[in-house]
Amino acid sequence: MNKFYQGKYQCVNYTKYKGNPKEIYYRSKWELLVFRWCDLNSDVVEWSSEQHIVPYICSTDNKQHRYFVDLYIKYHTGKKILVEIKPESQSQEPKMTKRKK
Repeated sequence: MNKFYQGKYQCVNYTKYKGNPKEIYYRSKWELLVFRWCDLNSDVVEWSSEQHIVPYICSTDNKQHRYFVDLYIKYHTGKKILVEIKPESQSQEPKMTKRKK
């Protein structure tokens, strides 16, 4: 039995999605729920998934990499936000141990 929720999201309001509405993929149940909320919420004017890319230089290899932000939302008020969807356990600072790696 697959314990992970992954799949293709079926967009209801195609005009709200910025990007290809036939190629929306969710990688967790949380993402699926947020996609549904964005799609059906009248306060959301525009949204997209993994369309905004943040370039960065990695400190371990000094090479440029790209980070794909989970969600972009634009509200009818004009406010725009980028959202990263993670469980709380993955958003905490790691605990320091006596042993250094």
